[in-house]
Parts: sequence; C-alpha cells; structure tokens
Amino acid sequence: MTPDPAPSAAPDGSFRTITYSVVPLVTPDDAVMQRCAYFHIQDQVWQPVAPQDLTTAYGSDFVCLEQPRGRDLPDGLLGPERYDHEATLFAAVAKTLTTSKGLPNTFLASELDGRPRVVMPVAPGSTRGVILLFVRHRGDQVLGLVPTRDPEIKGTL
Repeated sequence: MTPDPAPSAAPDGSFRTITYSVVPLVTPDDAVMQRCAYFHIQDQVWQPVAPQDLTTAYGSDFVCLEQPRGRDLPDGLLGPERYDHEATLFAAVAKTLTTSKGLPNTFLASELDGRPRVVMPVAPGSTRGVILLFVRHRGDQVLGLVPTRDPEIKGTL
C-alpha cells in the first residue's frame, strides 16, 4: 500500500489555496438550477474556466469558490449574460467521486469584504463533484434556496 502524500504545507506551515470566482447569472424566475460562470483571476485578468476544469494548482490543498460583488466584474466580462444580484452564495455540498480520503462534505459560506465564499479541501489525484447552494432574495425577502449543476474540482498530484 502506498502511503498518503504529505500535506503540501507552505514553509510557514499554512496550507495553499487556489481561488475561483463563481458568478451567478440571471435565470428565469421558474428556473430549478442557478446558472453560474467561473473565472480564475490572475494579474487582474479574469480567465473563464469551464465548470469541469476547476483544479488545484501549485500544490494547493484547498479550493476557494468566491462570489465577487457585481461591481467588481470588468465591463463586458459576461457578454450578453447578466450578474444575478438576487442570488447569494450560501453553502456547498461536495461528493468525492474518486478516493474519498475522509474529506468533509458540507461547507457553509463565510463572508470576507462582502464576498461570500466556501473553502473545500481536495486530496491529490481526487475529483470532487460540488453542488453550490444560493439563497435567492429580493431585498429582505428570502425566496428560497437554488442549487447549481455540479462543477468538478480536481486535485492535482
């Protein structure tokens, strides 16, 4: 049996995290699923990422999915699509599709600087299917929870 790889801790003992922006898109009022666009921001350039191409990188141990504020998106980034201001990231549920490694499955969003986010561990060489849950609201009125189709997060070796 091969031993599990050692955690890829940084020299200061912290763990590495890669962050993707998840942008909720306006959907019809009767939609069952929330549509989203995913981006990786590097050197202030928003690079689109397909939902099945979210991966850990540079030996990272965690993936952060963060909802940017609408005003933070560059003009024209979404093309004809529009940012859904009625949807706020609430939680994520992950299912490890390959070796489980005993990873947790449920994550509540926390907020930093007005941006809700979930941070999930990903084992090297694993794939995790993730369902994001958004709270739909109009002003102070909560309309309900809406899930996404499941993006996949892959742990690089």
